[in-house]
Order: sequence, then structure tokens, then C-alpha cells
Amino acid sequence: MIRAAQNGDLRELTRLLENNANIEERSEGGYSPLHLAAENGHEGAVRLLLENNANIAARDNEGFSPLHYAAENGHEGVVRLLLENNANTAAMDNYGYSPLHWAASSGHEGVVRLLLENNADIAASTNDGASPLHLAAVHGHEGVVRLLLENNADIAASTNDGYSPLHLAAVYGHEGAVRLLVEKNADIAAMDNDGSTALDEALRYGHGAVATLLRQAAATASPPQQAPVGQVGL
Repeated sequence: MIRAAQNGDLRELTRLLENNANIEERSEGGYSPLHLAAENGHEGAVRLLLENNANIAARDNEGFSPLHYAAENGHEGVVRLLLENNANTAAMDNYGYSPLHWAASSGHEGVVRLLLENNADIAASTNDGASPLHLAAVHGHEGVVRLLLENNADIAASTNDGYSPLHLAAVYGHEGAVRLLVEKNADIAAMDNDGSTALDEALRYGHGAVATLLRQAAATASPPQQAPVGQVGL
């Protein structure tokens, strides 16, 4: 079952199922046939396994569901099929990643959109406190960053270390993502737990173009309103 599912071999899967093979057979890593069919994008095999009551909520040794694997690998057809069969978009793996986290991290814009349309939690946090927006920013996936922001992702959310999405885009030198976050009013002056701003991080890691962009954004930011002479601001 394991090998047939991994290869998407419908003929062999059908033969095995007709002979009462164990549809919940597990590999050494705890992968079920459905995990492997989903991971490899074999939509026909996924459908056949679901029609034969494969456990859509099965977890491998790291807590990944079939939906996690389909989302991580950008298999939009498989993701849609799993969702149609009530796969849980809120399932978390052992690291606190939801399928939306993995889709955002891998830059699969179509899968991110599909998950959001099916009520995936845009504010879910990993064990490190990262949102899907943080992960899209880390990897510089501008399309996913834009899509998440259009769906009201929290641009000011902080990880456990106090990093905003802007901090992480700056750390990894993703100029396009930094520009997009700045255009969407990310707080340039926000500090992480060590008191560093996104500009500090860009300079620390030698990302000159990002540092220039952040300096320019800071220079053009509206100054605070001054109270008129004789009046005290609240």
C-alpha cells in the first residue's frame, strides 16, 4: 500500500484494496498511504483512498496530516479534494505549523488562497510565535505576503523573540517584501526583544539595499503633530 500510494499506482492500489490490504499501513516515519499520495500530488490515489475510508486526520511521527503535506508541496487539486472531505485546516503539527503556515512558507499562493477561503486561521502561531505572514516574509514570497495582508493578517504581530514580519524580511534581505510591508504601513521603528529595528537587522546582515529602503521610508514618514504654542498635548 505504501509504495503504491507513493507512486500513485491506481491499478495496484485498487488490487490491494480489493484484497483487504491495510489502508492504514504505516511506514517507518509514520506515513500512511494517504500521507504519501497527498505529499506527491497523486489526486486520483487520494480520491481512491478517501472513497475507501482512509483516515483523513492521520498524523505521522512529526504530527503532519495529509493536508499539511499537500499544502507544503503546493498540490492545489489535492488540497481542494481533502478540504471537500472535511480535512481540518486548524490541525497543527509538532512544531505548531498549520497547513496555512506551510503553504505560506513555501510560497504557494493558490493554496494559501484556497485555505483562507476555507476558514484557515490567518493569525495562528507556531511554537515560536510565527504567523503565516512571518513565514512568507522570511522567504520573501511577495505574492503570499500581499494576499495575507489583503485578508487582514496582522502586520504588527510579533514572534516569541519580538520579530515582526518586517524584521524577518529585513534579516533575510528580501527587498521586495520589505517594500511591500513598508507600503502597507509596517512600523519601521518597532523593536525586537533585543531592542533592534528592521534597519538594525538589515545593517547587521549586510543588506545594503534594504537598509537604504528603510532609511528612505523613515525619512519620509510623517513627523508627529506638534501641539500649538501655549497648549499641552495629551
